Amino acid sequence: MFKSYWTIAWRTLIRNKIYTLVNVAGLALGICACLVIWVIVHYEFSFDRDHPEGDRIYRLNTYLQFMKNVPEQLSTGVVVEMPEAVRTGIPGVETVAPFYHLNQWKAKVAGANKQKTGFSVMPIVAGPDYFRVMHYDWIADNPKTALANPFGVVMTEKRARQFFGSGPPEAFIGREVVYNDSLPVHVTGIVRDWIGHTDFPYTDFISFSTIDHSWLRQSLGLDNMQRLRICQVLIKLEPKANAAKVDTELTALFNRRWRDRLLTRIEMQPLSAVHFTTGAGDQSVIRTSQLSTLYSLLSIAIFILSLAIINYVNLATAQSLTREKEISIRKVLGSGRGNLIMQLLSETFLLTALAGVVAVLSVQPVLGAFRQFIPEIIQFDPLAPANWLFLLCIMVTITLLAGLYPARMLSSHSPVPALNGTGAPKGGGKWWLREGLIVFQFTVSLLFIIGTIVIGRQIGFMLHKDLGFRTDAIVRFDTGEAGDSINKVKVLEEEIRQLPGVADIASENIPPMGPDKTIGTVRYPVTSEVRVPVQFVQADEHYIPLYGIRLLAGRNLFPSDTVKEIVITEALSRQLGFRNPDEAIGKKILYMSKKTLPIVGVAADFHEYSYQEPIQPLLIMGMISTDLAVRLDTRGRSA
Repeated sequence: MFKSYWTIAWRTLIRNKIYTLVNVAGLALGICACLVIWVIVHYEFSFDRDHPEGDRIYRLNTYLQFMKNVPEQLSTGVVVEMPEAVRTGIPGVETVAPFYHLNQWKAKVAGANKQKTGFSVMPIVAGPDYFRVMHYDWIADNPKTALANPFGVVMTEKRARQFFGSGPPEAFIGREVVYNDSLPVHVTGIVRDWIGHTDFPYTDFISFSTIDHSWLRQSLGLDNMQRLRICQVLIKLEPKANAAKVDTELTALFNRRWRDRLLTRIEMQPLSAVHFTTGAGDQSVIRTSQLSTLYSLLSIAIFILSLAIINYVNLATAQSLTREKEISIRKVLGSGRGNLIMQLLSETFLLTALAGVVAVLSVQPVLGAFRQFIPEIIQFDPLAPANWLFLLCIMVTITLLAGLYPARMLSSHSPVPALNGTGAPKGGGKWWLREGLIVFQFTVSLLFIIGTIVIGRQIGFMLHKDLGFRTDAIVRFDTGEAGDSINKVKVLEEEIRQLPGVADIASENIPPMGPDKTIGTVRYPVTSEVRVPVQFVQADEHYIPLYGIRLLAGRNLFPSDTVKEIVITEALSRQLGFRNPDEAIGKKILYMSKKTLPIVGVAADFHEYSYQEPIQPLLIMGMISTDLAVRLDTRGRSA
């Protein structure tokens, strides 16, 4: 019986080629969109899901607020004193694992030839507790002792083979690696590479005790008591611990000892939520994702699939008028309503299967077309069980939602009107669903069109809105110099200025845009007790003309190696009480209660952050800094 269903369904589809082609194309588009979005969403939700006891692992985050009217900024770490306080003062915490992430380091193998000395690495400094929280399979040595002593390093197998070549992992124990030319360490353990997707893809683990026996303490800023000292921390709760209670205890501890004007609150973030952390500044080097974006993609997939189903229902009900005699004859010959429904559902499933094949063949080209917007690692494996299961669920869902109503409607026709030539009655109550679906289909289509227009206008606004400064053809980099070597930056700046194709170059500590502005306070007049919070930039006299920042009053900065004068923005001018920019020229302010500085210019406001955030008061301090911004000469060429 089932064989006859498939035979009849196939013949019907072959006989109605245009109807079949239109339906296959519509359903294939919907299924392809769902598969593409499924692949992306499934990838994003797969991060750190395979850790044993992962539901007990949390990361500690703090929030900082540099100015009263500025949104809080997330920091993926805590003050360095907190790990020990949590370890000894909060019940329910099984393990506390502080660590430091070291970005853009170099490594070389001691005694190796010159061809093997240029490895770029991003190690972390961690203790044995790190491996009690994050599970790794050990290949060589003991996890309890591998990071117990100074100048030890644990490596993943892939990293070790990259350094030392082939051979048994046990042979790598004791080999020496030198980080940044001056930190020699010895391999004390080898672990297996983490296979799944993770936001902690570290491969080099330097022992925590190395900090107190090397220049790492100075490099991490731990010897500077005037600086906010931050480390990252993972904790694992006890098996029966109440996470809400631990969170309450943690918040109480934070409020008692560290909460102030800058540090506002702390949070325990589940390991599974780390991948969806945004706004962490430059402390997080791992690409993250936004839950709102993923949910929006899922909504779009549902809408597209709904439109494909509705389109099928409308076409199927429209074609039903041409199949009344066929259905009536089958009824007269003894086919029951259930048999007819099964036959019609077989046709729908066969159509859906054909559309599924087309969709599967189209997924990889579609992913390729959007490659610049999605991670390179995202690929569609048609043989993966999860993908097959998802595709099967979609096909069954489409078959039931798209085929059940036309099948029930067709099988309910009385054979008498169709056979005597009068035909089935047109209109009536049984057509209300089809009419409603048509209205819904056009409504959703209009919403998509309106949404496309709105998004297009928003993108156009962002592309053409005046930021208040120039961005085209400007590149910047950190020289890595500081302190007594700052004069090298001046020499390098002048050398680059002579290069052909360079229009201008400026020394700066930060560019006009971005969340990393330094925060300070000013007083005006200098005898005032009111401290006004303000962002500030350290830059030389080329900064303002290079970025094309407009001066409303006064002049640009003069060359200077130390801070002697400042330029303020219009927002700061208003906040200090000046009615117009000209009034501010020549006035003096007290900066950080230490130095009196004259205002020599007032610049027009510019957008340091997103358009959604208000423009903040800012001052530009005239002095050479460690970063360089280069504006290329684009005369006669595109930026």
